[in-house]
This record gives sequence, structure tokens and C-alpha cells, in this order.
Amino acid sequence: MFSFVPKLVRDKVAYRIRRDGFAPRVTRVRKQAFGRYLIMKMAEEVGELHEAHVREDAPGRLAEAADLAESFAAYRKEAGISFFSLWFARLRKRRTHGAFKERLVLLSDPYPKKEEEEI
Repeated sequence: MFSFVPKLVRDKVAYRIRRDGFAPRVTRVRKQAFGRYLIMKMAEEVGELHEAHVREDAPGRLAEAADLAESFAAYRKEAGISFFSLWFARLRKRRTHGAFKERLVLLSDPYPKKEEEEI
């Protein structure tokens, strides 16, 4: 049996589905749940971006990156994070932690584990 998980869609998707002759069931989520749905949407878009990357599908990567950017922009707005505060936080973090220019990948956990004390 096919199981459908409710997911956030762009504003015009239901209209486009109806235009194609189908009857989508949609609801408007409460404001309190919207952030959670946006996070799930971003996770979905990251997965789709990864798939496009693995396929070396340049147009697909662009489309999925655009979807990720749109869902992130909606999340930023919903969370009350201004574009400028995000931009400056990004620059501060770049200054303290660097960027990704060097393409470094951490291959092991550099922090030793503390042994648990017996009680």
C-alpha cells in the first residue's frame, strides 16, 4: 500500500494540479507548525539537490538549489531573521570559523571521549 506523507508545497502547486485534471487535498497549516514544515521541506530539497548532484544534472542542480533557497528564505522570514542579520552572522562565522574554500573534510573525531565513571 502506498503511503503519502503530507508535505509543504509552493503556493501555485495545487492550482497546477487542478489544471492537470486532478483534485489535490490541501490544508493551510497553523503558524506554529509552519516552521517545522519548512524544515522538513528544506531536508527534502537537500535530498533532491544531492540526487541531482550525483547524476551530474546541471539544470537539476540549479532547479533544486532554487527550491532550497526559496524554502530557506521562507524559513528565515518565518523565524524572524532579517536578511541583513543573517548576512552579518554569516560573515562573523566566516571570520571565526572560515568558509569552505579549502574543501577540507574531517576524517575522524578529533576530540577524545571521556571515560564514564562507574557509579
